[in-house]
Amino acid sequence: MKRKILYAIIKLLYYLKGFEIAFFFRNLSKPRLTILMFHRVTDGTVVGLPTISIGKGNYEKLIKLIKRYFTVISVHDLLEAKKTGKKLPRRAIMLTFDDAYEETYLYALSALQRYSVPSTMFAVAKTLGTSSVFWWDAVFGFLSCADLTTPVDSRLYSLLQDDLKKNFEEILLMSWKDRIVPVYLFIEHLKNLDFKLIDGITNYLTQSYNRYLQGRHGPLAKSMTLNSLLEFEATGSTIGSHTMTHRFLTKIPIHEVREELCQSKSDLELNVNKRVIAFAYPSGMHNQEIVQEVKKAGYSLAFTTISGVNTAETSLFELKRINIWDNFVCDKSGDFSASLTLWRLLLV
Repeated sequence: MKRKILYAIIKLLYYLKGFEIAFFFRNLSKPRLTILMFHRVTDGTVVGLPTISIGKGNYEKLIKLIKRYFTVISVHDLLEAKKTGKKLPRRAIMLTFDDAYEETYLYALSALQRYSVPSTMFAVAKTLGTSSVFWWDAVFGFLSCADLTTPVDSRLYSLLQDDLKKNFEEILLMSWKDRIVPVYLFIEHLKNLDFKLIDGITNYLTQSYNRYLQGRHGPLAKSMTLNSLLEFEATGSTIGSHTMTHRFLTKIPIHEVREELCQSKSDLELNVNKRVIAFAYPSGMHNQEIVQEVKKAGYSLAFTTISGVNTAETSLFELKRINIWDNFVCDKSGDFSASLTLWRLLLV
């Protein structure tokens, strides 16, 4: 009952244009920059991790809402403001896309063009042109669709530690309704493994998924082609780096960190024929040593996955972002809600 009353008040606030007033007063004391973090924009026919996915219909409505309530700026606008001391526009917002999914090219680009909205696309350099499947999507796809009768390469089990092997088999025994949280936890646990092990697990699960599950559930999400990335850039998006391989920078030797930072920058600059000045930490993992390496590699700003808004005191190399997915913009019934979306952005 209390939640229904709250939702009713939020909806009334929206129709009375109270959010314009609320955002205005929030910015009076300390101007803020809101940065949205997208990953997949999907039509629902491709399988991938839901917590980083937004349906194309919800995405279109969100872009329209953003255009109405906010002033969308680019990374170049932010850097210019920092350089000159010029204040950012009231209700300033920035759009970023991580991982460069092919779906995002297919379903996100047209709305950006239609509403003349700038954005930044963070690409994993080594995946461009290879139609790669990211490991988290392969794990989610297999564990959300398979059961104990689904064949798996026996070599997979040699890569899983005893506790992970047990979790893997337990998940396959569960109904889908009961799997949701265990699957997400399994993915989080995999982040602690060596990247070569993660890569091996991904290969085996992708092969099994493609052979036994794709026909019933659809293909796994894939990375963007180079041509798609170039078209994204040509229509107003800034291309940034998300490393060469999406390895977690806090978990590898510092010389490999430098390779990930510098080689990805060099490769992307060669492909887009422009300087690459923006960087996004894979899974947001960073520390002050990594921050210093990002600066040394020649980047001008870097983005985390820390949720929040940014003020003048926020470091350009630890910019906060808000993860956008269907649950962020929808009500309990799964319908897009402009009032709830604005409320959630106001509370961040």
